[in-house]
Amino acid sequence: MAKVRKMFNKVVGEYAELCFLQKAARLGLVVSKPYGESMPYDMVVDHGTRLNRIQVKSTAHKSTSHAQYDCYRIITCRDVRRRSRVYNASEIDFVAAYIVPQDAWYLIPVGALNGQETIMVFPNTTSTRSKWEKYREAWHLLLPEPSARRIFAQADTGNHLSGVIDELGGGELRDESRPEAGYSVPYIAVSNSV
Repeated sequence: MAKVRKMFNKVVGEYAELCFLQKAARLGLVVSKPYGESMPYDMVVDHGTRLNRIQVKSTAHKSTSHAQYDCYRIITCRDVRRRSRVYNASEIDFVAAYIVPQDAWYLIPVGALNGQETIMVFPNTTSTRSKWEKYREAWHLLLPEPSARRIFAQADTGNHLSGVIDELGGGELRDESRPEAGYSVPYIAVSNSV
């Protein structure tokens, strides 16, 4: 049974990594995946001025020990020689925790974890009592500073870009056309309130 559980956890983890790639790409982020599994991070997000190392974590089940609270437990450490080891800022920049049944993401700076091996999240609540709720869908943390924030988009000016603007918390679609050069570059100018 333990072997089946480990295999299921691996599949869920791989699925979460694919979901991270898809969501980040929809938001216009450039994502790379290191070759192999020897690095402490799963993804690298490049926004032009900085590379963020992301460790993707996931869960597909509610916490059984806290079932009355409708919460999910995320393990935020890794196993090294059968011992838990917490991540630190020299290894990763963010933990991206995916709650599969809720399709919810928590993007947590590694420093905010303060060495915790597990965290509890409550994606079904609007309460902000949990200290992790401020990181729910906090994709803006992976973007450059507001003064440098200009997300280039493909020439698709339809509904897709409107959805991206909404997910980023506002902004407008602008067109940086250069007819004399024969090209047009649409981009999203994100408001500074993001």
